[in-house]
Amino acid sequence: MLEKSAKHKIKERWSQEDKIVNDFYSFEPVKKYMLTCLSGNESEKIDNDWMERWRIEKYLYDRMPVERCLSICCGFGFKERILSRLNAFSHCTAIDLSEKAIQEARRLAEADNIYNIEYLTADIENISLEKEKYDLIYASGALHHIKNLEHVISLLYDSLRPGGILLSDEYVGPSYNQLTQRHREIINSVMHMIPKTHRYATEHLFIPEFFRFRTWRRALYELSRLIMLKPLGINFEIYDIPKDISNFKNLLIKTGKNLSRALLKRNNHCFRYGKLWDVYPKIVKEKDPSEGIRSDEIIPLIKNTFKDNIEVKYYNCSILHYALDNKFFEAYNPESLEDRQLFDMVVNIEKLMIARGEIPPILAHIFAFKN
Repeated sequence: MLEKSAKHKIKERWSQEDKIVNDFYSFEPVKKYMLTCLSGNESEKIDNDWMERWRIEKYLYDRMPVERCLSICCGFGFKERILSRLNAFSHCTAIDLSEKAIQEARRLAEADNIYNIEYLTADIENISLEKEKYDLIYASGALHHIKNLEHVISLLYDSLRPGGILLSDEYVGPSYNQLTQRHREIINSVMHMIPKTHRYATEHLFIPEFFRFRTWRRALYELSRLIMLKPLGINFEIYDIPKDISNFKNLLIKTGKNLSRALLKRNNHCFRYGKLWDVYPKIVKEKDPSEGIRSDEIIPLIKNTFKDNIEVKYYNCSILHYALDNKFFEAYNPESLEDRQLFDMVVNIEKLMIARGEIPPILAHIFAFKN
């Protein structure tokens, strides 16, 4: 299990929602692509309930409502409220490590007049569950945050009734996002093909790992770029100048913007292809020590426990998740043929690279049942 200090950091991390992640998963072309990967059919119209609706239609349609459901690592309770509205269960017990998230989940359920969900603060790695109690266990993005996977998967298996189902959608890529050199190379290549109108990432904004940590290192890095008349590594363009800041700070931000624009214009004659992006496990761990802690072991361990009673469907995103940033979501126009073709280009490269074994799929839906 993780140390107490790490658990505290995880609680704090999951007491607040991640807007960047939500932007990716709520982006309609991404949702349609994921649904197509899972079902083989692309919906003309798709909503935020698509994953739960697809699961129910495929796995629960003849069982609804199940008597008892357990949802682990439920966060703010979004998925459980969807399942309740879809009549997936009669009663659900939903647990999460974060007391703040549980409190908000209770409030949101009451606001929606949903009263068949019991929200509890609990650590799935440190609790006991009654054996053969649940008909359905729901683990949405939960298992890739668990260190003691053997214990938790065994615990969940034992708490299922005979014929009970485990449904999970997970990040199953390399632990802590430790992507291979080839994988990162392909992502950067695709990002270079995305026009600057649709991405924030540029070579001058890329900061090497060593200089990302310690304030003095970052300051030294920016100073060295300034001396060499290279663009600054700070993206001033994403910052709006607040009305209530001091004149001095206002002047600094304006100066930074103008200097960056001037230096960028001066260096635009360069013809080279450098890094636009990279992923650093250290940053992943610092933000959340549990993020993808043993993600690449999830499927083998579930197979080992549930034996042959498991079905895995991948919905990829091995390039999309990293190559698209918020500017793409903001600039994308669904009525534009060029924008649709641009998105399709990234999707087709991703599917080809996965099919050829160059990169692994990183997202998977897992269905398992107990005999």
